[in-house]
Amino acid sequence: MSTRGGVQQTVYYDPANPTENRVWNEGDPFPGALNQDQQQEVTGTGNAYWLFRDTFGRDSYDGAGHTMTTVNKPITKPITVF
Repeated sequence: MSTRGGVQQTVYYDPANPTENRVWNEGDPFPGALNQDQQQEVTGTGNAYWLFRDTFGRDSYDGAGHTMTTVNKPITKPITVF
């Protein structure tokens, strides 16, 4: 898998069955067919990776290079904030 300097990410869309709902994987063209929210998720999780890598020397949450999995689930109901 091609990675951006160690980052390994996968984006799923509403993963009732994740293996069939993958929309982007590290090494795919960016932004490719990703919508704006998905692009921001890839960029944001990549930034989080580098924060933890540069600050704590961790290459993933488990320190063993685990792939960062992002789930993009559209909001179907309005959110009420009090």
